[in-house]
Amino acid sequence: AIGKVTEEELEEYELRSKLNKAEQLKNRGQEKTYLRELIWKYSNAKNYLGSLECAEKYVKRFSDQDSAVWNMIYISNNRLGRQGAALKALDRAIELDPEEPTWRLNYSFMLERSAGARNALEYLQKLNESIKKDSSIRCRMVILKGKLDIPCEAEAKAITKEYKSSPHKFSDYDKAHLLKNVFDIAEEPYSYVDPKTRYY
Repeated sequence: AIGKVTEEELEEYELRSKLNKAEQLKNRGQEKTYLRELIWKYSNAKNYLGSLECAEKYVKRFSDQDSAVWNMIYISNNRLGRQGAALKALDRAIELDPEEPTWRLNYSFMLERSAGARNALEYLQKLNESIKKDSSIRCRMVILKGKLDIPCEAEAKAITKEYKSSPHKFSDYDKAHLLKNVFDIAEEPYSYVDPKTRYY
């Protein structure tokens, strides 16, 4: 409805107000905290330009050593269709924290788009064993094998069995975006309930 402010918009407004106040008072600690929070708040609201502006400001003013912020710069640029800038940001995130599986997962998506599923799979297969144990990476490798018609039903079934017994070992991202495909490969039904869904 027109004139109705969503809870999300209200939270953004309050956060921006706190940030402005911190800037006026020259409270760098609070400014850094609120600016970093806004990066994710805008991204979750699909305001990728707002998220990107906050992230770039954060990198310039506070720290260019935060791999999570560089990943957010990647996400925003990617969503805005700026592939070159997205890749540069993701390369920086990986350089800062090469053991973080999420950055490697994102790189595999970019690689699949630019060079195909086989190259993306080969990239993931060459990673350290500790990264390959990550639930998202395991799911992604099975999905890529499925796309390439490489037999992977046994791997898919192993993941579905693990998910049924220990769902807490899988991230929200896995549950929302990866597991459905893995369950399809295993030929098993999968149902995901978004934790944000409200029942009245």
